[in-house]
Amino acid sequence: LDNTVEFRVAGSVFVAIENFVYVSGSVALQRKELFVKTVGATATTKMSVLTIGASDVRAFVGIGDADSNNDGAVDDNATLAQNAIGVVVGIDDLAIVLAKPVPVGTVVSTKSYFALSASGSAALIGVDGVQISGRVAISINKGADSAAA
Repeated sequence: LDNTVEFRVAGSVFVAIENFVYVSGSVALQRKELFVKTVGATATTKMSVLTIGASDVRAFVGIGDADSNNDGAVDDNATLAQNAIGVVVGIDDLAIVLAKPVPVGTVVSTKSYFALSASGSAALIGVDGVQISGRVAISINKGADSAAA
């Protein structure tokens, strides 16, 4: 796709790989152009922006039935503990933004921008006598200039 095409795709997914890896949740992908004012700038810059979002994503890696009720979603931790052994990861919310200034004439910018915000949890499931779980939140906001490297 070139810089003149905007698109958006969103939906729910369920993926099973070899009865060992399962992923389900809602995802969205969008590409568009926006005017953005970066830190320290006095004016806005036209940017080509790609956004990726996800919510209520559950992934399970292990052995056993990760979708015991066949509803197209990875089961909750209590149900998984009865039917499977492995690691479950839950992503409550995920947002990723990739941005690059749109070329002006023949001048191509060497700058790029990246932002990530996510929160979720992970747990070991189905191992008798062992309980390991935790939560994580991450936030990154970076800019880079390859000409300055």
